[in-house]
Amino acid sequence: MRRPSLGSALAARLARVWCVGAAALALVACAAPPRPEPSRVTSPDAPAGPVATPTSGPTSDHAGAVARLAGAPWGPRVDKRSLVVVPLADAAAWTHVNYWGVTALAGWRYGDEHHAVAAAFSFAPPALPATVDGCGERFAKWGRTKAKRFDLILGEPRVEELAWRAGPEGRARVYVIDADRRSVFGTKRYFAAYAVMPAWSDACLVVGFAVPGSGAMDDARAVRDRWARDGVAAIEVKAGAGARALEQRTFD
Repeated sequence: MRRPSLGSALAARLARVWCVGAAALALVACAAPPRPEPSRVTSPDAPAGPVATPTSGPTSDHAGAVARLAGAPWGPRVDKRSLVVVPLADAAAWTHVNYWGVTALAGWRYGDEHHAVAAAFSFAPPALPATVDGCGERFAKWGRTKAKRFDLILGEPRVEELAWRAGPEGRARVYVIDADRRSVFGTKRYFAAYAVMPAWSDACLVVGFAVPGSGAMDDARAVRDRWARDGVAAIEVKAGAGARALEQRTFD
C-alpha cells in the first residue's frame, strides 16, 4: 500500500484542525435559548490591560493542554484594534487567528490543534440603542444559519444574566451549552459558552469560547465553566468605540 505523501498528510491534518475550530465556532453561535432569570456578578469599567506577551503554545496532547488551561492564571488578550479585552487562562499561549468564512473582531486558538478557541463578534443591533435582547436575537438568527453546515445536537443551555457596567445597558447574558457533532468519524462532544453584550449603544458584542471534549471531558467542561463564571465578568471594552467595532462586523 502506498504511503500518503507529506503534502497530503499535512492537508488532512489541517482539514481536521479546521473542522475542530469551525465546529466550535458554529457551536458558540447557534443556540437561541429562553430568557433567564437575572443572577450575579459584576465587571470592571472600560478597558486597560496590557496585551499578553506571546509565548509558545501548548505542545502536549489535548488532555494535557486542557489540564493546563484548567489551572493556569488569567491574563488579558486584546483585539488588534484595541477595543476589547478578553480574559483567557494562560493568555500568552493563545494565538491570534482568522477563521475562514467568518469575519470576527478577534479570534484566538490555544495550540496548533485548537485545544480551545475564542472569538469576539461585532454587529449592528436591530434597533438603537443596543440591548441584550436585541443583540441576542440577531446573533442567534445568524448563528442558526451558519450552523446548518454542521450536524450539531445541542443540549439544554444554561442561561445566566450578570451586571456588566462596561456596557450602556449595564448587563450581559451568558449562554452555556454542551453539544455533540456527528461526522463519518463518529460523534464528538464540545463544551461552549458565549456572552451577549450591548457593549456600545450603536454596536453589539458577542464573545464565544469552546473546548472539544476529546478524551478530556471533565477538564474541558471545567475550563468552559471557569471561563463562563470568571472570565466573562472581566471582559472590558473601549468606551464610544461602536463605530470602530463595526468596521470588522461579522454580518450586516
